[in-house]
Amino acid sequence: MVRVGYRFRIDPERVDEFRAAWREATVHIRSTYDGARGSTLLVDADDPTQALLFALWESRDHWQASRDDAPPTPAELVIDMVDGEYRAASQICLHRRC
Repeated sequence: MVRVGYRFRIDPERVDEFRAAWREATVHIRSTYDGARGSTLLVDADDPTQALLFALWESRDHWQASRDDAPPTPAELVIDMVDGEYRAASQICLHRRC
């Protein structure tokens, strides 16, 4: 398994739109891309314009294949409205549930 982390600074006037786009993108990605296992969004309690998103993928190859896909996806709504960074890392499993 691979977790991909994204850090976002969200436009303060578009926080609700960002959250809605994230939900839509997550459903779309899980139903469209092999190896997509969902995502978790963490929003700073003191500053809702700061968010971390962690996506879980079967492998780095699965994640990369989703990034190479040519047709636009709802995920691009998220990318367009934020200043994001991409980082991919292998998951270190500390619990049997991984």
